[in-house]
Amino acid sequence: MRIKKILYLGAVLVLFNPSDGIKVFAADSSSPSQPVHQSAVKEIPLHECTDDRMAVKFLCNPDWKLETKENTLFIIIEETPSVTLTIARSDSPVIFLKQLTNPVLQEMGQYEKDFQTQDVKLNNNDALMVSGYLKDRPDLRLLDYYLIHDVQLYSILFAVAPKERWDDYADLIKKAVGSLEFLK
Repeated sequence: MRIKKILYLGAVLVLFNPSDGIKVFAADSSSPSQPVHQSAVKEIPLHECTDDRMAVKFLCNPDWKLETKENTLFIIIEETPSVTLTIARSDSPVIFLKQLTNPVLQEMGQYEKDFQTQDVKLNNNDALMVSGYLKDRPDLRLLDYYLIHDVQLYSILFAVAPKERWDDYADLIKKAVGSLEFLK
């Protein structure tokens, strides 16, 4: 068997060769030579999580580290690679999303100049999606959502470093963001 590409994703080893396709092995199983289902690499069990201080609920994994300080919920999805989710409530005087112009966003999020914005719906809420890279950290990819709920600006911020690992978490990010609901 000629191996073309090897990926090690935590407890899972992924081998790719052109003739046999993708083989996924559990690196920590008692029988490491037994393939595991490919979805084990991408499927992370998600459950409903609630944070009463931020008055939100969303899908998360019980193994994620959650910490709430003042108006911010910080979630470490994975340490290596660095994958984080932050939900923040701002005291900003922003009343309309249209106030979030590119110069304002660049100052708020410290984005590199080539960031992209798009108006989207997030659970029936109008939101502004911003994708790009952190200023002075081109290895850190960002996907941020800004929305107004109950006359307050909320930001839902995802970060993945290195940026090459973004695709590994794209579905997970989509599920977590799509599940976000306000309790009040």
